Amino acid sequence: MLKKLELLLPPLPLTLGLCALIILAAMISPEPSINVPYSQIMAFVFWGLSAVFVLPAALSFIKAKTTVDPRVPEKSKQLVISGLYKISRNPMYVGFLCMIIGTGFFYTHIMAVIFAILFV
Repeated sequence: MLKKLELLLPPLPLTLGLCALIILAAMISPEPSINVPYSQIMAFVFWGLSAVFVLPAALSFIKAKTTVDPRVPEKSKQLVISGLYKISRNPMYVGFLCMIIGTGFFYTHIMAVIFAILFV
């Protein structure tokens, strides 16, 4: 069952959906919120980290002329091992996680913690 869920949505729409659910949860039920000092600043830091990981990683795939969609590995034309992929196996997933965490910091809602764990 988990294997089917794993490939149901591409990572970017899944990430954006989880961020939307955090926003929705915060709008519908402001409690339980987490009191985090400098949460707005932390949100922008994590959103910035998200861009630092996702954009160069995606550009590496574009440069290699291969697919970024993990649901269709047969469309992969080459293994990307340059750029951030020299350091990390999954920099895009790190960036997507940073996006979820940043949204959690911005809205300070407990659901962000749950969604971040589920994403991982």
